[in-house]
Amino acid sequence: MPSTPTTPLRWSICCNPFSESDGTQLASLKVGCDYYEFNVFLTQKEVDYLLTNDPGNWATRSSVQAGYSASSKVYWCLDEKSLSILIGAGDENWDIAFDLPTTTLAQIRRDLRGLLPWLAGLSPPEGYAGHVPEHYVEAERE
Repeated sequence: MPSTPTTPLRWSICCNPFSESDGTQLASLKVGCDYYEFNVFLTQKEVDYLLTNDPGNWATRSSVQAGYSASSKVYWCLDEKSLSILIGAGDENWDIAFDLPTTTLAQIRRDLRGLLPWLAGLSPPEGYAGHVPEHYVEAERE
């Protein structure tokens, strides 16, 4: 039987611009740690929703469907202990689930907010390398 890691997992969150083959602009959210990584692709409408609304509690069947991963729907759930991201056909019959610290939602929101100009049709800033400069975010607000 595998042993349980004795040190906490170090999470990595990264958001990048992504274009579908039809030109649709999406936010690509990458979540990873030392042991796995997954990607979620979100439309502007889904990003806007996640920025302004907390996902619901899975126990009360109020999870939120936003984005896709591995050609499957993504469901978001939040309770006092964790942010859960469920990937699969539904929030009751998912194929894979990730439990993240609740604080991860704030980091995800910060990084998604940086892609709002991209989702609104602007090009990524010159020299874009995975971090959106604040002046680029400010251009979207003006």
